[in-house]
Amino acid sequence: MESTILVIDDDLVNHITLGAHLGALECNLLYAESGAVALDILNHTVVDLVLLDVLMPQMDGFEVCSRIRSTPELAEVPIIMITALDDRPSRLRGIDVGADDFLNKPVDYEELRVRVRSILRLNRYRRMLEERKEIDRLKAEFIAVISHELRSPLTRVFGSLGLMRGGALGELSDEVKEMTEIAYHGADRLIRLVNEILDIDQINAGNMEFNNEPVDICHLIEQSIEAIHPNVVDRRGAEIDGVDVKFVFDNSLAGVNVNADPGRLTQVVDNLLSNAAKFSPPGGTVEISVARNNGNLRIAVSDEGPGIPEEFHSRIFKNFFQVDSSATREKSGAGLGLSICKDIVETLGGVIGFDTNTDVGITFYFELPESQQAQADASSATN
Repeated sequence: MESTILVIDDDLVNHITLGAHLGALECNLLYAESGAVALDILNHTVVDLVLLDVLMPQMDGFEVCSRIRSTPELAEVPIIMITALDDRPSRLRGIDVGADDFLNKPVDYEELRVRVRSILRLNRYRRMLEERKEIDRLKAEFIAVISHELRSPLTRVFGSLGLMRGGALGELSDEVKEMTEIAYHGADRLIRLVNEILDIDQINAGNMEFNNEPVDICHLIEQSIEAIHPNVVDRRGAEIDGVDVKFVFDNSLAGVNVNADPGRLTQVVDNLLSNAAKFSPPGGTVEISVARNNGNLRIAVSDEGPGIPEEFHSRIFKNFFQVDSSATREKSGAGLGLSICKDIVETLGGVIGFDTNTDVGITFYFELPESQQAQADASSATN
């Protein structure tokens, strides 16, 4: 995008001279022969830089600069004062009224080009930041709409369907029962997607709350397995028979603790278990283990699925990333879960990663510091 420079000088010869020397910068040059004309131009034109002569009749450069800075819409416009005044009080006065830089007359035009180019580059960065802030503001408004206008009715729909599944309306016909199951799991997916988007927004804003306490990690995993095993669903929304995906948990370290927010930690474990079940072949086994590793507890979830090709390894924890992002992909999901897991684990002071080879399954793992009390108990037991 072409930058616009406003030259404010009562000497038309200086207009021509400056234009000749700044032409190589491929900028749009505007000229004003007085402060009043300049202020009028600035009221209806977006300008990227002002080159301001100081010694002008009626309204000198100091007053023009002060008026520009007192106008909120113009407060950020860079101003270079060009002046024959080289005494210290004049420079201090220029700084006081808001000048960003100074050039003495006679002008060194090579220096002028370098300074103008540098200020225009910085101004472009400032504009980009302002645009980014506006995008973030619009995104926040969109998230608020999702939170208040979508999540609440979805929750009511999901709850009503759950009551129907539970027999609150009496025995359902097979056809109605099948349609209810599809609707129930579809609503469940939508609620999880909305919650994931809200989590991402909280993470980006630094507002995700954590209420840490000692958590028995093995007990938490057992609860997650119990909750997720009957609800493993395929892409059509029908429940997979419990025998199709087998969970094997090595809980030999039962009783060990980590310091974490139980809800957030459950979110991580649920996501890893759900992914493992979703990508496992029929009859596959998902193995879960907890092991000590240099003062940490390492929780690992392994499946027998297709694994992840090497070219995707660097993007696996990125927002909205999916190995298969086509419209016909077989596995549902928005590609947010692993990104959220990474943020939660790292906020808790841990690390997360994976080991995989194409066609031979994948192991996702995360490590969190073991509770100091649990370490002390373990040390006492071995002495």
